[in-house]
Amino acid sequence: MSKIAEIFDVPMAWFVIQDQFDGISIVSKKERNETVETNELGYQYELLANKSYMSNINPSIVTVHNGAENLAPYTHDNDEFIYVISGSIVLKYDHKFYHLEEGDSAYFSGKKEHIFINNSIENSKVLTIYVED
Repeated sequence: MSKIAEIFDVPMAWFVIQDQFDGISIVSKKERNETVETNELGYQYELLANKSYMSNINPSIVTVHNGAENLAPYTHDNDEFIYVISGSIVLKYDHKFYHLEEGDSAYFSGKKEHIFINNSIENSKVLTIYVED
């Protein structure tokens, strides 16, 4: 099982937790990776669930840094729900701009071009849930 854990870059406990909780996934703040990856957009992703196969949603917290203003928007096949946890962003979606502040949310198709642009002095944090068909 350790080889499988290496391939998926998860701790061995990830597999044991499933047996302990019988269908429930608990991810405490101290056990999850604060920064799973930083992509070309300058976003940092913090995965909130470690059992994406249990449902068709994939929740994460995206830290939006300054600097995405000049990058090209992107697309993906999933619908997306976002909720601004802190700061504010501009959601550029399908060539339109939407100003979202702390507490605001949006639901949209990932098939249209979109990008988050930080609109705060500090980094902004956005709860992002990808909903697979």
